[in-house]
Amino acid sequence: MITLINNKQALEKLTHGDIYEGKIKTLERAYGFSQNFCAFYQQADSLLLSRLDGDFVIKVLEEDYDVQELALFLKAHNAKNLFLPPKLLQELELFIENAQLRYCGILEYEGKHIPQKISDSPDLTAVFDILKQDFNIEYSSWLTDVSHRVRHGISTVYLYNNASTVTALYDADSHVFLTQVGTAPQERGRGLAAAMLKEVAGRYKKSGKTVSLVSRYSLMPFYEKVGFKKVGTAAIAFL
Repeated sequence: MITLINNKQALEKLTHGDIYEGKIKTLERAYGFSQNFCAFYQQADSLLLSRLDGDFVIKVLEEDYDVQELALFLKAHNAKNLFLPPKLLQELELFIENAQLRYCGILEYEGKHIPQKISDSPDLTAVFDILKQDFNIEYSSWLTDVSHRVRHGISTVYLYNNASTVTALYDADSHVFLTQVGTAPQERGRGLAAAMLKEVAGRYKKSGKTVSLVSRYSLMPFYEKVGFKKVGTAAIAFL
């Protein structure tokens, strides 16, 4: 049975270092348990779920989960996007229709720190203007969420040369997760994103932290050239 979590105790059992856990814990740090648009759930001791509006992150705790119950739960809660382990998505495919599925590489930075002058408090509207070219995001909801996380010291948005951007979604438990890497179309091909990542990821790694991101397979050669190495696979479903 999937039940609502309304306190920290159920989250404390998690082991460290998992990107699904990192996303869930970061969401709890940002919004807690009292917001209608944000909630946390557990299926016995098998699954842990977070919801931000229609976006769900699912972490597998034990392999004895009930997939059919999960599918019905997601449908009842109008799930739009899922971020979850590939094996679980493959099992869910039997119960979800017309979903767009994507399997992505989980990569960790193994390169060097090559310093660059980079802003860590940019104008978020300028950042959005870059990201909207490649990400299906809506301005007001994106700005509300990102600015909230930045104000509370949970996320950091970086801008390099007023053209390339990356966000450190969280920096916790010696693990940094990077997301929303983008470069303005007119500035592409100049090596700006690579230089930015070598500064941002390299600086975190130099301080002893594990730095990871998720990439679609078509972009993995770029990240590997920068200094990232594939360490796993994640799945995304657009419902």
